[in-house]
Amino acid sequence: MDKNKKIAKNTLFLYLRMFLVMGISLYTSRIVLETLGIVDFGIYNIVGSTVLLFSFLSTSLTIAVQRYLAYALGIGDLNKFRLLFSQAFWVYLILSLFILIIAETVGLSILYNYIDIPEGRFRAAFWTYQYSIFTFIIGIIRLPYNAAILAYEKMSFFAYTGIVEVFLKLLITYLLVILAFDKLISYSVLLLGVSVVISVWYHCYCFKNLNGCKLKFSIDKSVINELAKFSGWSMLSSASSTLTNQGVNILLNNFFGVLINAANGISVQIMNALSQFLVNFQMAFNPQIIKSYANGDYKYLRSLIFRASLISFYLMILIAIPLMTKMDYILSLWLKTVPEYACDFSICIIISFLMESYAGPLWMTVQAVGKIKRYQIIISSLYLLNILGSFVFLYAGYSPLSVFIIRIIISVIVFLARVFLLNFLLKFSVRDYFLKVMLKSYIIFIVLFFISYHIGLHLHGFWGLILFIIISVSISSTFIFCCGFEKTDRDTVIRIILKRVGR
Repeated sequence: MDKNKKIAKNTLFLYLRMFLVMGISLYTSRIVLETLGIVDFGIYNIVGSTVLLFSFLSTSLTIAVQRYLAYALGIGDLNKFRLLFSQAFWVYLILSLFILIIAETVGLSILYNYIDIPEGRFRAAFWTYQYSIFTFIIGIIRLPYNAAILAYEKMSFFAYTGIVEVFLKLLITYLLVILAFDKLISYSVLLLGVSVVISVWYHCYCFKNLNGCKLKFSIDKSVINELAKFSGWSMLSSASSTLTNQGVNILLNNFFGVLINAANGISVQIMNALSQFLVNFQMAFNPQIIKSYANGDYKYLRSLIFRASLISFYLMILIAIPLMTKMDYILSLWLKTVPEYACDFSICIIISFLMESYAGPLWMTVQAVGKIKRYQIIISSLYLLNILGSFVFLYAGYSPLSVFIIRIIISVIVFLARVFLLNFLLKFSVRDYFLKVMLKSYIIFIVLFFISYHIGLHLHGFWGLILFIIISVSISSTFIFCCGFEKTDRDTVIRIILKRVGR
């Protein structure tokens, strides 16, 4: 299959999944917040942050496994793929046991001594933490299967499985309403059950359909050392990212309590939805980036970087502009009770995420090249400035909103660092990237936001919101198509549409 057609097909599968998953997830979030209440929702958010503090250990290894599996398929070495997959599984199993020990010692210490839990809810928080740990560990054991599916580019499986998973979570929300037990504990148990079902399904699919996913009961030290060497530097980046997201949430809890955690939890829900929207697109590009580098096709690789970065930002514009313009009203529709600061946090998250939308193709290319030491040290150090800056401003008495303003500033600095570091590794034109990608896309964003903002001033209520979204997306899509792409890209899109219509 042609490379571009394969990317397009995979993107289509992922977006069909995403729209359904996003819609149902937003609905279930409303029901969960309503059923748990703001206090318990805040507790669940902060307890989840404590568990996720240890996620950097698995995230760094996942990056390495995905890279090496895709690389092995890119050079056509199926034997190496088999060996890598089997060794990765045993490493993940050992890692999960290690995380369990750390979570039950260091994690519990954090929960007991550093988390502000309202009086009378600590028992529920404790058991929520325990069930969350096992949900997290089961997710870790599933990761090598996830990496194999990505390497084989079986995006249709992701689409169908994601739909099944989100419907199971929808079922959870209804069970949560009718169950007579503690709602917070019940929610944690039910999520654990969903994680078990989905993990078994992943295992069965890979075992039956993907060549090379059968386990061998042996340890190859050379392969493990290779994965450890690569993931060691990736761990630095994963740790800094995790500390930024979860550490800041814990800081907010210490200074302002669980009600602010509830507001942050809403902004995180929006960030996750945006992330799904973006990752589903970039996921279709990632295997091609790695395989293009493995095959030495650097010209095509550079075109992928530019194209993926540009389209990623344009996709974010389509969602970000309506959200930023009508955030107050959207939150009031979505949630019966909107936590204080939820609107401001969410807008800041969107602004930050717009800058980070460029990042996926850049860091994936760095992973493909494999020379990640300098990149990880610099990017990780910059990310950690979030923690330092947040603590200084909160300690000085500034509002919780200052944390998110700091995040926006750091996102800009990190993006600039990514571009210059990639230029050092791949020798692509920084000037062309800024002119053809960043400058062009931000001019388009400013123009479209100005137009949409003034249109939104005249449209109110539910049907006004629907009309505004239709008008905003229509104007944005047309403007991006006419002014955001090169003539050759526009001609290609028109030719594909005409071909489809003529069938």
